[in-house]
Amino acid sequence: MMLLKLERALRYDIVWKLLKLVLVLPVATAGVESLFFNELYQKQAKK
Repeated sequence: MMLLKLERALRYDIVWKLLKLVLVLPVATAGVESLFFNELYQKQAKK
């Protein structure tokens, strides 16, 4: 019985980690994109 609970907890832990990754990834990508855009804008403004 304990093994079944442990297996279920591990399965939900993997699902939870995957869900966090899916929810955080777009925010992180947008942040990195914003940084690169700002650098490009500053380089063009110097010219």
